[in-house]
Order: sequence, then C-alpha cells, then structure tokens
Amino acid sequence: MSVLTDVDIRGMLDNGNLKIKPFDENRLTPIGYNLSVGDFYLSKRLLKRINLSPRQSFNVMPGETVAIRTLEYIELPQDRTVSGFIHSKIKMITAGFEQISTTLDSDHKGRLFITIQNLSSYMASLEHGKPICTMVLLKNVSPSKKTSNNSYDENDITNNLLNAWKTQRPSERIERFWHAIRPLFPIIFIVSGGIVAFILLGKSTAFAGVMAAITAIGLILDRLLNVYPRV
Repeated sequence: MSVLTDVDIRGMLDNGNLKIKPFDENRLTPIGYNLSVGDFYLSKRLLKRINLSPRQSFNVMPGETVAIRTLEYIELPQDRTVSGFIHSKIKMITAGFEQISTTLDSDHKGRLFITIQNLSSYMASLEHGKPICTMVLLKNVSPSKKTSNNSYDENDITNNLLNAWKTQRPSERIERFWHAIRPLFPIIFIVSGGIVAFILLGKSTAFAGVMAAITAIGLILDRLLNVYPRV
C-alpha cells in the first residue's frame, strides 16, 4: 500500500479512473486533495439541516458539533485498487476544531460528511467553499473484494445522523426545564453567597468587598452559561 502523490492523482483524473467534481488545481497537495465546505451542514445543537449559499459563512458555537457535506463528489476507481483516509488540516486544529477522522472505502461513490466539533471557548466561523480537511489516497496492495455496504444517499445519511443525535439529547421536558432555570443560576449563586457572607461577616466593611466579589463571579457564571450552550 502506497500513498498517491499529486502526480498520481492528476494522472488518474486525466484518464478518468478517479473523479473529483468540482476539481480545483489549487486544492491538490503533494500527497492529497483538500476537500471544502459544501452546500449544507447538519447542526447537532439545532437538530436540522442548514443550507449554504456560495461564499456564505456560518458560526459554530463552543462545544457545538456539526456534520458538513463536502462540496466535492468523489468516485474512486471501479477496480477497487484505491482507498483513502480523511485527515484534519492544521489550520482547522489551530482554530479550535476537532475532526472525526474517517476512511474512504475502495467502492466509494458520492460526497462525504465531515463531522467536526468546536473545542475552543469562542465562536468559530466556517465558509462555503473553504477547505476543511485533506483526502489522502492509497494504492491498495490487492483490489478489495468486500463492499462497504454504506449508503451514499444523502437523504439517508442526513436522516440517520439527525435521528442518532436526537436520541442523544435529553427529553423535551428536561430541555424546557433547563432553559427555564438556567437564567436563575447566577442569581441563586449571588443571593446564597450573600446570605453566607452576611452570616459570617455581618455588616462589616469586609462584607461589601466579599459581596462585590460574589457578584463578579455570578456575572462570570452567567457569561459562561451563555457561551457554552447545550449541544
């Protein structure tokens, strides 16, 4: 098994054994091809598909997971002599994204869904048409005989993924309860902290300073709860 270089990939594209549509020469790397953000993505937080227009940007909240459909359609050689891997790009990692690596079976035919999570503490932005991962292709020692049995129908993939995410979410009653009480957390913290401080310090000068600190912590807590939504 050997890695296909840019020369190998270009040759296979020219003779029709490999298909990458649309193909951009600038996305070809020494040992792979950079895949980009396609026409829609799936949001685990919102549990829905969100369509994208050309060059449209979208934000991924801290902790949020999204599955992005690639712009490129990939069709590997029919003789099953080529397979591959999908790897993270350094720029995506430094931006705070973690990508779930995946394989490219030798009978692959279709677009890919790239699942990523924003592990940073700040909102990050992605844009339609921009590279998000690198496809590395390998020459198989022997052609594979088994099929992947994977469905490449986009509707099936979309529905299956959203349904799987839905089962991981709490019930609607718990969700409504969380959203109802979340704004009260900082208030409860400040009031309970103030009561404890008053019992220990009374109406002293230290009490005012402690209350200022408790209030500041409560405001920080409120901000953190807004920054890290349930996803």
